[in-house]
Amino acid sequence: MEALRILTPEQSELYQFLVGFYELLLVRKFHNSYYAPHNLALVVAGKLSEGTSSLLRVVQEQVEPSLIQHNQNKGPRPAGWKRPFVETASGQRKSIPATTKSVVEFPEKDESKEGFIISLSIF
Repeated sequence: MEALRILTPEQSELYQFLVGFYELLLVRKFHNSYYAPHNLALVVAGKLSEGTSSLLRVVQEQVEPSLIQHNQNKGPRPAGWKRPFVETASGQRKSIPATTKSVVEFPEKDESKEGFIISLSIF
C-alpha cells in the first residue's frame, strides 16, 4: 500500500503493460497495412534454370492460394489504399526555397589555398 502512494501512473506495471500493448497494436496495424500483397514488387534478375514459366507456376500454384487462404486477395488497389511515399503525407515534398553559396576561410600554413566553397540548401 505504501508504494501505491508514491508511484506515479507512469511507473505502474499496468501502465507499462498498456503502453506496450498499444505499441504492439500500432506495429501490427503497420504490418497489416504495408506488408501486404498489394504493396509487393517481385523483381527477378538473371536466368531461371527452368525459365519464366517455372516462376509463374510457383506463384500461381503456391503463392496465390496462400493469399486467398489468408484473406489477402483484395486486388492491386484495395479501397482506401494509398501508396506509401507517393500518395501519403510523406510523399508531399516541399520545394527548396533557396540555395546559398559562401566562401569560408580557414587557417592554413599554405596560404596559396583559398577557402572552401560551401553550398547550403535551406529547407
